Amino acid sequence: MLEKDEPDRKIYLAIPEQTYTTLFARPAVKGWIQNERVNLLVSNPTPKSCNG
Repeated sequence: MLEKDEPDRKIYLAIPEQTYTTLFARPAVKGWIQNERVNLLVSNPTPKSCNG
């Protein structure tokens, strides 16, 4: 839907670094990402505690 409304906008899939190294490193998944031109944003989230 966004492709129709805003064709110049790039969309990114944000994933944790651990997911990237375990799932997205597989050859089949890598091939799919390249074929579909999925833009990845890999992050290394750190948990924060709330003292409330």
